[in-house]
Amino acid sequence: MKGIWKAVVGAVAILQLVGCCTTAKRTAWQYKVVERSSVGSDYSGDLNALAKDGWEVVTSQLIQRNNNYDLSVVLRRATY
Repeated sequence: MKGIWKAVVGAVAILQLVGCCTTAKRTAWQYKVVERSSVGSDYSGDLNALAKDGWEVVTSQLIQRNNNYDLSVVLRRATY
């Protein structure tokens, strides 16, 4: 059993070393924050339209303002 773990640890170390030795081009990102009120509404059409333009959701959050909740969505897309 120890031999298997040593092999796994060795393989992971080699993969990390190879990853460090290769040069990767950094991706530049453009960010957008979209806020919508009245949570519970269907925003899938809006999100699908943004996805067609290359946007992807990074995170989302419900924000309480007085007695209402707003939805805040952070999106990003690669810039070339």
